[in-house]
Amino acid sequence: ATSLSGDAGLLLPLTGGESTTSATRAHADDDDDAAPSNGCYHAADTAPEEDDAETDDAMWRRALDIDPEAWHSYFGYLSYVIGAVWFQVGIIVDIAIAGGALRSSRGISRWTPALCNAASATPATLGGTFFVLGAAMAVDVNESWRPSLALSDVAWWVSNFNFVGSVLFLVAGVFCFDGLRAAVGGTAQALVNLPYLVGSAQFLLAASLELFMW
Repeated sequence: ATSLSGDAGLLLPLTGGESTTSATRAHADDDDDAAPSNGCYHAADTAPEEDDAETDDAMWRRALDIDPEAWHSYFGYLSYVIGAVWFQVGIIVDIAIAGGALRSSRGISRWTPALCNAASATPATLGGTFFVLGAAMAVDVNESWRPSLALSDVAWWVSNFNFVGSVLFLVAGVFCFDGLRAAVGGTAQALVNLPYLVGSAQFLLAASLELFMW
């Protein structure tokens, strides 16, 4: 029978058969209230006595002993979360501006047009920036920069679709600033709408492919 051991104790299966070790039998003999043998696991505490501070410190060291690539992946997901929060902030600001929440009782805007534009475009740009960071970490972890993996690894396509979509969202956020829109001229609105459209399609493709990875 399989057993899982660690610094904090020994996890042994009690199956009632000969696979039970002598140490477990001795432990059960000392404890009249031991759990019956029903196939469940019973924890036999074999850890040396330590003070609480040392035990907690050892516990955290074990908990944080994670493969570096896993940490890379966690930071990538964290970047996505931060980016999504910034996009929501931008949406809330846009709704507040469109709904007149920033206007005074006389109907005059409390914010100047430049301030309103900055309050809307900055979160969109920051959201796109964090999306690109998260997507870049995913590309690195999955080695999706290797063309040779394109035909054998679904994660290659997922990572690259997410990366392209993130870059397009960043482009759209940058061109939300009135200063850049004025410099570009008549195509300015297209540089906002089109990247958001194509970027959303990239995210949809990535999410659809992820369904086949489970």
